[in-house]
Amino acid sequence: MTSQIDVPPVPENMTFGQAVELSAELYGLLGQANIDRAAIRQIESSR
Repeated sequence: MTSQIDVPPVPENMTFGQAVELSAELYGLLGQANIDRAAIRQIESSR
């Protein structure tokens, strides 16, 4: 839950397709981070 989230590498000369793929990957990482933070808040509130 608190482990580091690695940022995917950004290609130097990014194509439109690569930008779409990167955006999807970042969106997924952001969603997972939000899930983890919500779990931490829930744990903290139950203390």
